[in-house]
Amino acid sequence: SVLSPSAPAPMESVVFFKPASGSISQKFAPAKDHFGITIRTGAKATISATLEGVVIYAGLDVKTGYTMQIQHKNGFISIYKNNTLLLKKLGDKVQTGEAIAVIEDKNEGKSTSSLEFELWYKGSAVNPESYISF
Repeated sequence: SVLSPSAPAPMESVVFFKPASGSISQKFAPAKDHFGITIRTGAKATISATLEGVVIYAGLDVKTGYTMQIQHKNGFISIYKNNTLLLKKLGDKVQTGEAIAVIEDKNEGKSTSSLEFELWYKGSAVNPESYISF
């Protein structure tokens, strides 16, 4: 089926939860291979699931640290990178707003850390700021 230009956005009725408190230090820039946003958090931050779903990846990535991916029923996948500790494992069901990871200060004296957050819809990266109020 083809969506007409006047048709509502496919996820208009879905309310996403903000994954972390903080300010956006880097915007969505797919042309620069930045497929999400960077959220500058405090020295110790709890990361929350943006929407109900199932953990489809939870592990250590050489480039992005502890990373988690959550598959949501509506075609979305949310990705959380640069975590210090993961609170969920592969196959876990998570609720909207539930704590899924922690980011701690990795460098002594550095008062902020950052979450790399991506939102994908049916195989394409989308701007999280289009769906979530930061």
